[in-house]
Amino acid sequence: MTEELPASKLGTKEHWDMVYERETKEYEETGDEGEIWFGEGAVDKMVDWTYQYIPPFADGSGPTVMECGCGNGTLLLSILYPTKPKYRRSVPRHSPRHFTGIDYSDLSIELSSKVEGLRRRRWERRIRSDERRKEAGEELGVDSDSDSEEESDGEDDDDENDEQVDAGTSSHTKDETTNNPPGVTWFASDLLTSTLQTLHSQSSSVPLDGWDLVLDKGTYDAIALSQEPVQSGPESSRGKLPSAVYPERVVGLVKPGGFFLITSCNFTEDEIKTRFIREGLVGRSSSTVKHPSFSFGGKTGSTVCTVAFRRV
Repeated sequence: MTEELPASKLGTKEHWDMVYERETKEYEETGDEGEIWFGEGAVDKMVDWTYQYIPPFADGSGPTVMECGCGNGTLLLSILYPTKPKYRRSVPRHSPRHFTGIDYSDLSIELSSKVEGLRRRRWERRIRSDERRKEAGEELGVDSDSDSEEESDGEDDDDENDEQVDAGTSSHTKDETTNNPPGVTWFASDLLTSTLQTLHSQSSSVPLDGWDLVLDKGTYDAIALSQEPVQSGPESSRGKLPSAVYPERVVGLVKPGGFFLITSCNFTEDEIKTRFIREGLVGRSSSTVKHPSFSFGGKTGSTVCTVAFRRV
């Protein structure tokens, strides 16, 4: 039997509503996208895994991807609008229904929409810069930080202008939608009480057969800090702790043959496998992602783990 974590305010919706209300105000005032849980390095590793194991399909279309507890949207947006040149060259033009961000906080959805506007414009400038360099006969780097972040003269000023334009704007105008690649479908819902059918009733973009890739970066960590039993949703979930219900809900969101990729700081790799690999849920462990490790008392460990599962 797995040991439950002690209750914390981090496991309450009220806490996250306050966090995203504050971060939305900070974004409007300064353009700061908000805190990136586990740091940019963890995001980069999840992006790398996605492009390695979930390539575009033969017809050029992209996979369906959903993030549970999308927060400020930076993980999904880092996959859709990557900074590394090798990924920019391979990104297909996704349709709106290919990327979905779901969070139980409406304020999270508002912030994600704002951040997407800025990320999309930065992406377009990078693509134009790539095209100019290609025409000039320059070779794009593969993993160079300076190459991935390089902007043409005057584009830093454009970033400031973008932040001012995005401030106070929670949705995209018709012209913006027309002139930019389709982006992410964002909407608020409690995944502990939802099924694919109920999510589809909220947004027709939800695929009824599930997503090819479902992502979690810190969401299960937060859910496991709640000791309030689930009171609504499917009858089989009622009365159970959120930490027990979440794995049951996740498997129903993943398309057969699809993947679930999770990053956690509250659980070890073995604990994550114990909680998510069980009969009727994710079929088998697919792969793990290596994070920087540390040694103490003769033992080696990591403060963060990322594990991928495949539904069979």
